[in-house]
Amino acid sequence: MIYSSPDTSTARSKSQSGSGDPGLTVMIRFVLAFIARIVISFTCHAYQVRTMRKTRILIVEDETIIALDVQGILGGLGYEIAGIAATGEEAVEKAVSLKPDIILMDILLAGRMDGIEAAREIRKIDNIPIIYLTANADKSTVDRARDTQPYAYLNKPIHERDLYSNIESARTLHRMEIRLGESARRFRDALTNAHLIAVQVDANGTILFCNDFLLGLTGYTQDELIGGNWFELFAHGQSVDELRRTHRDAVERDSIPLHYEGTLLTKTGETRLVRWNITTLYDASGAPYATSSIGEDITESKRAEEALQRTNEELASANQNLQAAKEELESTNEEFEAVNEELRMALDSLMKSETDYRLLFESMFNGFALHEILCDGKGAPQDYRFLRVNPAFERLTGLRADDITGKTVLEVLPGTEREWIDRYGAVALRMEPISFESYHGELKRHFEVVAFSPVRGQFAVLFNDVTEKKSFENTLRDSEEKFRTLFESMSQGVVYHDKSGAVIDANPAAARLLGLSIDQLTGLTSMDPRWRAMREDGTTLSGDEHPDKLAMRTGKPVENFVMGVNIPEEGKYRWISVSAVPQFRAGEKLPYRVFATFTDITEIRGAQEELRDSQRLMERALRMAGTGYWELDLSKGTATGSPESRRIYGLGEGELTIADIQKLPLPEYRPMLDRAIDGLVKKGEKYDVTFKIRRATDGAVLSIHSLAEYNRTTNRIFGVIRVIPDPPDREAREPSSSQNRSSKKKKTTDRKAT
Repeated sequence: MIYSSPDTSTARSKSQSGSGDPGLTVMIRFVLAFIARIVISFTCHAYQVRTMRKTRILIVEDETIIALDVQGILGGLGYEIAGIAATGEEAVEKAVSLKPDIILMDILLAGRMDGIEAAREIRKIDNIPIIYLTANADKSTVDRARDTQPYAYLNKPIHERDLYSNIESARTLHRMEIRLGESARRFRDALTNAHLIAVQVDANGTILFCNDFLLGLTGYTQDELIGGNWFELFAHGQSVDELRRTHRDAVERDSIPLHYEGTLLTKTGETRLVRWNITTLYDASGAPYATSSIGEDITESKRAEEALQRTNEELASANQNLQAAKEELESTNEEFEAVNEELRMALDSLMKSETDYRLLFESMFNGFALHEILCDGKGAPQDYRFLRVNPAFERLTGLRADDITGKTVLEVLPGTEREWIDRYGAVALRMEPISFESYHGELKRHFEVVAFSPVRGQFAVLFNDVTEKKSFENTLRDSEEKFRTLFESMSQGVVYHDKSGAVIDANPAAARLLGLSIDQLTGLTSMDPRWRAMREDGTTLSGDEHPDKLAMRTGKPVENFVMGVNIPEEGKYRWISVSAVPQFRAGEKLPYRVFATFTDITEIRGAQEELRDSQRLMERALRMAGTGYWELDLSKGTATGSPESRRIYGLGEGELTIADIQKLPLPEYRPMLDRAIDGLVKKGEKYDVTFKIRRATDGAVLSIHSLAEYNRTTNRIFGVIRVIPDPPDREAREPSSSQNRSSKKKKTTDRKAT
C-alpha cells in the first residue's frame, strides 16, 4: 500500500480476502453449511436424538395440516416447538416474544405480509436463522428471498432427513457466525488499544477505510480522508504521480511488499516514521484490487534508537580513552594511585551522564499527567486526583508536582470547568481515547489535549499549550478584516491577476474606474479586446505589454505605468497610472499572481496638456519677441534654457552647467556679473544687467540685456535675455550709481504711466 518502490522478492501470494461483500458472505455460509451436513450425515441419528440440546423452533405455515405434519417430524427428532404462526404478522410478533433458535418460514402466506417480508422484519429485530419452506422455488422467488440471507430452502413435501440436516447446518453456521463476529470485535478492540494504524487503499491510492488512531495521529477527520488520495494527503514534497503509478503497478502485478518502513506527514506537516505490515485484497474473481495495512508509529522508538546509538558511541569512545589511561597507568607505579582516582571519577561522571541521558530521554516536550477519576455513589464522575506529572506539565501549567500529587483538581483548581471532569470521566470509565482543544478558565490558557485510559478508572493526558497559536489566529483574523475594509473602501483601484492573467479579485474602486461591475471584471484578461488600451503617444498597447503581463513575465515590479483604457459606458478613454507587483510562493522562482493598483490621472493629464500648451505659447511669444529665458540651479550647478536663449548664446542641445554659461561673457564683464549675482542671492538686490558675450557657434560678439529673480526656497535663479543693438558712441558697460538712480526713476515714471 504505502511505499516508494515495491520489493518483489517479498511479494505475498494470493489469499482471498475482503469484508462487507454480500456475495462472499453467502459463499462462506454455503461452505460452512456443506461441512456441517457432511458431519451430520456420518453421525448416528439415534445417538444425536438422545444427546442433542433442545433446539426451540418456530413454525410459520398457513396450512394447518402441513404445520402439524412438520410439528410431528420435529418432535420425533427431539426438537422443542416454540410455537406455530399462520401469518407474517403473527410470525414477527412470536419471533420477538418467544425468541426461538430457528424459524421454519413458509414463503407463501395468507394475508398482507408473505414469508419473505416477515423474514425481513424479523432480521431487523434479531439475528435468528431462517429456513424457507416453499412449494414454488422458482428463480424469481429465490432472488427475492436472497436479500433476507436465509440459511436454507426446503421444498414441500418436507422429508425428515432434509429437515434435520438443514436445521443442524443452520445451527452450526449460526454459532460460527456469532463466534466470528465476536472474534472481529475483539480484533477491533485489540487494534484500538494497541495504538496501531489500520487503513485500506485501492490500486489508485483512494482511501477506502481508516481507523480512529490514524485520525488522531495525523489530525485529519474521517470525512477528509475517506475517498481522498493517500499520496496527495501524506506524501507532500514527493512525486505524487510517480508514487501513485508505482503503487498501482505493484497492486496489478500482485507484488506488494509484506513489510515496509516509510514516512507519514501529518496535517500540520510533522513527519512520522511508520512500520507497515501490508496485505493484498482480492475481488471475487481473484484479481488484486486494494491493500489492507497495519502500521506502527515508530517515530519515538527510532529517535530513542538513534540517541542510544549516540550514547553507545560515546561510551565506546570513553572506554577507549579509559583503556588508554589504564595502559598508561600500568607503565608507572608512582602515578597509579592518582590516575586510578582520576579513572574512578571519570567512571562516576560517565555513569552520571548515562543516568542524566535516560532521564532526559524519558522527559517530553508535551505535558503529561496520570489521574484517577472520582465518582459519586451512582458512578457519575465528580472529580479526579493527580497521580503523576512530568516537568513539562509543571512548565506549561505553573503547578508544581510536589504541591498537587495526591490532590484532586477541585482542591488545586477550584474553578475548573465541569466539562473537563465530564470528558475525562468518559475516557476513564469507557476506555475510549479522545483528542480535543479547549480553554481552561482558571489557568487562563488554551490547551490541545489527547486523553486515553491505561486501565479502567484512570486516564492519562498529553497536552500542549496553544494559547499563543490561538492569539495569533485571532490577530490574523482581525488583520484580515482590517485589510478587507481597506480593500473595499480605498479610492485606488486594486486588481489581482492569476498566473494566466485573469482577474480573480478586484475592489469596488477598480470596477468604478474601469466602468464595469466586479462580476463583469472577474475573469477578464489583458488580452480582452474591450480594453482597447493605448500608450501616452496614442499608439495601441497590446495585451502582452500590460503592466500585469510584464510583472508576471519578468518577475519584477512595474511602477507608474501610464496607459489609456476604453470606458464603454462613457464612450471615452480614461488615463490611469498602474503599478504591478509580482507575488511568489515560498521556494518558487516564478510568480503565481500579480497585485496591481492604479489611479485615475485623466484630470492630471488634462492639466499637464494645458500647461504644455501654455508653455509652447509662451516660448513662441518669447521667440517672436527675440527673448529667451534661462534657469540656474545653484544646488546642482546645472543650467537650462529655452530654445531662443540657446540660439542667442549659440549653444546646442544637451545638458548645461553654470560653468558653461560663465564662459560666454567677455572677461571684462565677469566681475560685474559676479557682483550682480551675489547681490541678487545674498541681498535681494535687483538683477538688471547689460553685457557682451562671444557666441559659442560663430564667435560673434553680441550685446545682451538680462533680467533675473532668485527663489530662495528652490535655490534657483530664473532670468530672461535679449540681444540689444550696440550704442553708437561707446560699448556697453556697467551702469554707474547715478545712472542706476536715473534709470530707476525713469522706469518708475514709466510704470506709473502704464
